[in-house]
Amino acid sequence: MSGDEKLQMTKKDMQRTQEIAENTIQRMKKLQIRLAQSLNRLDKQMDNARDAVESAFTIEDEDCSDNNNHVNNNNNNISVNNNNKTSSSMNFTFVQTSLHSNSNNDKLHKKKLKTPSKLSIAMLIRNPPIISTHTFIKYHLNLGFEKIYFFFDDIYNLGEDKEIMSILQTMYPENVFVYHCTSDWYVTFSFEDYEKYIYTDLVARQIVAVKQALKIANNDGMNWLLHIDIDELFCFNDQQIDNMKLINSNTVTTTTTKIINWFTNIPSHIDQVRFINYEAAPENIELVTNDYFKEITLFKPNPSIIKKSIIRQHWPIEDRKFFFTAYSNGKSAVRCDMKKNVSLSGAHSFCFENHQLQDSEKILSVDAADIDIINGTNQGITNGSPIILHYPHCSYKLWLQKYKRLGNFPNLINGKDEIPTDSFHIKSRDIVAITQQKNEGNDFKNKTNVVDNDAKCFFSNTVIFLNKNEVDTLINAGLLVRLFV
Repeated sequence: MSGDEKLQMTKKDMQRTQEIAENTIQRMKKLQIRLAQSLNRLDKQMDNARDAVESAFTIEDEDCSDNNNHVNNNNNNISVNNNNKTSSSMNFTFVQTSLHSNSNNDKLHKKKLKTPSKLSIAMLIRNPPIISTHTFIKYHLNLGFEKIYFFFDDIYNLGEDKEIMSILQTMYPENVFVYHCTSDWYVTFSFEDYEKYIYTDLVARQIVAVKQALKIANNDGMNWLLHIDIDELFCFNDQQIDNMKLINSNTVTTTTTKIINWFTNIPSHIDQVRFINYEAAPENIELVTNDYFKEITLFKPNPSIIKKSIIRQHWPIEDRKFFFTAYSNGKSAVRCDMKKNVSLSGAHSFCFENHQLQDSEKILSVDAADIDIINGTNQGITNGSPIILHYPHCSYKLWLQKYKRLGNFPNLINGKDEIPTDSFHIKSRDIVAITQQKNEGNDFKNKTNVVDNDAKCFFSNTVIFLNKNEVDTLINAGLLVRLFV
């Protein structure tokens, strides 16, 4: 057998192994859904039983008060009729019947279901684009979120964001809350071993900030806390919600109740919900209005919902090495009214801080699309379940600013998780650093920076979609989608 034939056999074996792994993951996901459905049914049965007992006691109390006027309050001395010394004769026939029907406990059960969840957002933020920040706030308040907690990252005490902090506090006094995270702030609120990473690792600072956000949200009576960044939108891929109208709204109007109802109906045993993310696909190298939320309508769907064979067949890997240039493992919302000690686990999910907990006490996470399946609505990602829209690199200017600001960050996250050296993130760090060195070495009288052609070519080829034919081809293949049109 020739070398080429061996190579082809190896490739086929790898593809078969990958397909087996994907099928195994799908089976495990189905088992997780079935488990969550069983727990949801158990929750409902427990609610019915609890309501039945409460209703039975209520009826017994009412009978006692209606038929026995035995309490005589005279000069603050209370005497009780001796006929009432026996234990309560609770109507157990009523209880047994209520466990099998909703006729007697509908009001109590529906009242619980109709109690709306209070939703909040938290993020660590630094030097945000002002126009897009206002769009972000108005959009999410219109969508149904009640409070937004901005933790402004000022680890080096530069005070760069004081102006926008003041503006946000003035414009949205009831909904937006601003916290100035200086080095002293981080030292005060750091926990475990994160303090040694706060100067070098953005994720460590995120974990410290969101931990405080959870405490604040809990004190504010919030039920759910969503952790996203200023370049992200929480979005229902649903025709019932006019997302474009929410984005373009100039003032905060009435809230959309669909999102509140969706969170309210999450089964009580589920602690965390994960939302997959789509990634923005800019069609111009620079923005026109400086508001990426309003300009960009083209997105790459999450690779987890696309067959790998479709990506292999249609994605131009020779010209575009990266399908997603940023993360693809989504973002999460967590119950902030839980009694257990919860914190961020990296940037994408939450965990209990006590890592010695038994398996039964570990945080229970479910994908957003599976919530609808568990609740029996079966909507799924493409028909209404919420997703995150991520706008990571919307223009050459913003990309350049981002990686100048991040600087020479380490290859390890919190000193342990390695960032792949061939990732877009590492390559962007290195090429921007080289660009800065070249510009600093140029001695021009007007002191203007030289545009580095290599950096601009790298950004254009990996991020921007200028070719309409390429866009149409990828849309037809399902590797690009149009939203907000």
